[in-house]
Amino acid sequence: MLKREVFTNLLEAKVLVEDYRSYYNHQRPHSALAYQIPAQFVAAADLGRKVEDASGKLEEIESILTLS
Repeated sequence: MLKREVFTNLLEAKVLVEDYRSYYNHQRPHSALAYQIPAQFVAAADLGRKVEDASGKLEEIESILTLS
């Protein structure tokens, strides 16, 4: 999708890349996730939960499923 774009300035590139990132993570089904969108997969797997580390302190699990 983005490889066919010709950006006229940096602001346009940032806006279009952010639009694509949002589409990729919230609308596009992924075959590796059984054709779910990443947001659905994270919700179903409860990857946003908090866990205790070795010291007993709670820390949030970070999702690696989003395109940064």
